[in-house]
Amino acid sequence: MLFLFVSANAQEKYSDASRLQSAALVQAFDEEYNPVDVIHYDVALSVDFATTSIRGVAAIDVALTDADANLFYLHLQNLDITAATLNDSDVSFLRQSDKIYFQLQKPDSIFRLRIEYSGVPGNDGFGGFFFKNDYVYTVGEGLNSYPPSMLRYWIPSHDVPNDKATLDLHLTVDDDLQAFSNGLLVSIDENDDGTKTFHWQERHPIATYLVAIVVGPYATFSIPYTSLTGDDLPLEFYVFPHHLETAREDWKDITKMMDFFERRYGPYPFDRYSMAEADNRGAME
Repeated sequence: MLFLFVSANAQEKYSDASRLQSAALVQAFDEEYNPVDVIHYDVALSVDFATTSIRGVAAIDVALTDADANLFYLHLQNLDITAATLNDSDVSFLRQSDKIYFQLQKPDSIFRLRIEYSGVPGNDGFGGFFFKNDYVYTVGEGLNSYPPSMLRYWIPSHDVPNDKATLDLHLTVDDDLQAFSNGLLVSIDENDDGTKTFHWQERHPIATYLVAIVVGPYATFSIPYTSLTGDDLPLEFYVFPHHLETAREDWKDITKMMDFFERRYGPYPFDRYSMAEADNRGAME
């Protein structure tokens, strides 16, 4: 078994004894037991089409589910970690496969991890992160991986379906592109370097496999809909420009579908319903 030890501060030295202690803890760790509950993700993500790479900073609010725990892990697949802090102090970690292990010296019931990372994101053939010429999309469910949650391909996360969290996602892209994600659009900021940053916010706790983005030169349209609660519920659609009229025809009955399911199962529980076109071999809710 191979372990890679990475220091969050390249100038800081760790003794061999400390490394061996951490490695021994990881080797003895039960992977089915991970004493964390993520409360909130606040992620800034830059998408670079020229290099098909991403650069991110993830601030993650974590609660311990075991007050006596001194070790836990998050998931991250392939991407490089350039810095990490726990409650604003440098923290060391061990990487094993797609897991990042953190050792707690003084456990707090709730704490914040901040992880800077970058690289070329991947996928398992069905789920993950995809660059396709002039647009990007993600699929949160992997058919060729276990567990099937794919957020680990582009955000450090406790990437299991039963750990739901709220989300703020700041997507920085070239200024001729649009970027969409979960929740509601809070703002669009023009940057001095010819990019734009879209801030999306999901206020409802959401499973990691449902977190998604699309980025590209999309055409957009919307259809008005009033929910069973009497509230206006945005129905928004993002499509390739040459498919705009086809999409209007194909999706014209979405209001009837929404009404059907609301009357049988209850009011739609999120702030918005959206659909995005992508050239993949399946679909993802």
